[in-house]
Amino acid sequence: MLKGTLYALAACFLWGLIFVVPTLMQGFDPIEIALGRHSVYGIISVLFLLFSYKKFAHYSLKNWFRALVFALVISIFYYSCVVTGVSCASPALTALILGMSPIVISFYGNWLEKECHFKDLIVPTLLILVGLLLVNIPTLQDQQDKPFYWYGALSAFGALLAWSWYVVANARFLKRNPQVNPNEWTTMIGVGTFCWVVSLGTLYEIWQGGANWQKFIISSEFLHHYIFGCLVLGILCSWIGAYLWNNASMLLPVSLAGQLTIFETLFGLLFFYILDQKMPPYLEILGTLLMVSGVMYSLRTSTASSNVAIE
Repeated sequence: MLKGTLYALAACFLWGLIFVVPTLMQGFDPIEIALGRHSVYGIISVLFLLFSYKKFAHYSLKNWFRALVFALVISIFYYSCVVTGVSCASPALTALILGMSPIVISFYGNWLEKECHFKDLIVPTLLILVGLLLVNIPTLQDQQDKPFYWYGALSAFGALLAWSWYVVANARFLKRNPQVNPNEWTTMIGVGTFCWVVSLGTLYEIWQGGANWQKFIISSEFLHHYIFGCLVLGILCSWIGAYLWNNASMLLPVSLAGQLTIFETLFGLLFFYILDQKMPPYLEILGTLLMVSGVMYSLRTSTASSNVAIE
């Protein structure tokens, strides 16, 4: 339990960088940042595959197809929905909706796996929900007259469903297929991501008329920021983060792993305030403490009942 928790916290720590690194990549839009990040992740994965191809020889086409589907959901669909939610609605609303993922994952995962009694999820769920509201509601503004506002809100819910499905489906797959190595599974999803980036990136360039290649040549002033940011996002956040999370998924109950994902948001907030060199508002600190308390309560309950059979 402790080892799995440490894996999950380390993954969330790296994923927290996703909230701040793009802000340092001036002159490039979210789609270009996403393509750059996933290109790095994909290229690294392809290199691992080429230099260690014998390790992947025993995986069936069904496994590779599953990796391709997971890559489409988590690398393409999820991020596209997040970008749409932020641009069409607001960052605050998108963060609030995505922040509900620990609750959705806990109930959805436990409904499928029956790892604990649902009554054990009530207290941590309430603590996380109240804390989430305290952190996000003060930043919400009345922007419902903004064009495509509800389309953005719907996209944020799409991202919530995609992330929740992925966390649960990925954990169930790894637990039911112990022959699948987490390191190799991370690489397989990365190869799938590379396939999607090449195909969709090519279509995007054709649609843009090749203007983006000219932009990369002209924008040499910020190009080194872009390259460094893509390396951080692709290596640390995507490959190493996914590797750590895959290991955590094999060791933790799905309901607990889902609640631990709240630390991705908390680490993101921490990095944001460190970058701005200021203290968060007291209401935000209170909300953070409530969310951490909810996860700690769930962790204590899961540890105490780890040897108890669930009917």
